[in-house]
Amino acid sequence: MGASHSKPFPFLRLPHEIRDQVYTNLLCSFDALPQDVPDSNEKPLDRSRREVDVSILRTNKQIYHEAYEVMVKKNRFIHVMSSVPNYSLVESFQGAVVPVVTVNDTHAGQFMGYSIQVIMCMADKENVPSHGEKLGVMLLGRDDKSVSALCEALMNYNYYTRALFVEQNFVVTFILGRRITRNLIISEDYFSKNNQQSLLQPFRSQLRGLRCVVFIGVSDDLQHSARKDISAADIALETEKLLDEVSTAKEEGGLRFKEGSHQAAIVQW
Repeated sequence: MGASHSKPFPFLRLPHEIRDQVYTNLLCSFDALPQDVPDSNEKPLDRSRREVDVSILRTNKQIYHEAYEVMVKKNRFIHVMSSVPNYSLVESFQGAVVPVVTVNDTHAGQFMGYSIQVIMCMADKENVPSHGEKLGVMLLGRDDKSVSALCEALMNYNYYTRALFVEQNFVVTFILGRRITRNLIISEDYFSKNNQQSLLQPFRSQLRGLRCVVFIGVSDDLQHSARKDISAADIALETEKLLDEVSTAKEEGGLRFKEGSHQAAIVQW
C-alpha cells in the first residue's frame, strides 16, 4: 500500500472574515519591547517586538494580497524621514515607549504599504528644499503613543529650526495614497476621504505652529482645513511672545518713571 497523503486545508474556503482574523493574528503582533542599555543614563529607544509570521505571504498570490492588505490597514505603518541637519531623528524618539519597527533606513525604504509618509526638511524662503542626507524610521501608526511621540518630535524640530535657521523654513510634507503603497492591490476604501481624515486627525489635533506644511494625495478641502489646524498659533510660542511683551513694557515703564513721566510709566506697567 502506498503512503497516505493528507490533503491541504482548504483555507480559501473559509469566510473572508475568518481569513482576515488569521492574517491579523499572524501579521499584526507588534509590541513595544524596551532595549537594555547598560552603563548609561540615557533612556532606551523602545523597538517593537516582531512576532509576525510572514510565511503566509508566500502561500499563493490571492493569500498574499489579502494578507498584505490586512497587515497594511491594521498596523498603519508610518515612514518618517528627515534631512534636517544636526538633529537626530532616532534621538527624537529616545526614551519614548514607542513601537519603532526599524531605524534601519534601507529596510524602512524598501517596505511597501505605508499608510502615511512624513518628510521633514529645510527650505529657503522660496520654499525650495535643501538636499541633505535623509534618515528614516518606521513607526507603528496604529499605536497612539507612536503618533504622539512623532508629533512631539515635529514640534521640537519646529522650535529647533526656528532658533538656528533664521533664513530657512522648516517644511513638513504628509504623503498619503497610492504613491506610497507602490501599486499594491488594496481596496479603494483605503484611499477614501474618510480614511484620509482618520489618518490626519491625530496630527491635526496635536500639531500647532508649523508654518510650512505640504500635503500630497489628500483632497483639496481636507488639505485646506488640515493646514489651517496645523499652522494655527502654538500656545507655547504665544506664551513666550506674551512674556516678551510684558518684559519690554516693564522696562519701558521703568525708563518713563526715571524720566519723571509717572502717568506714562503707569500706562506701560
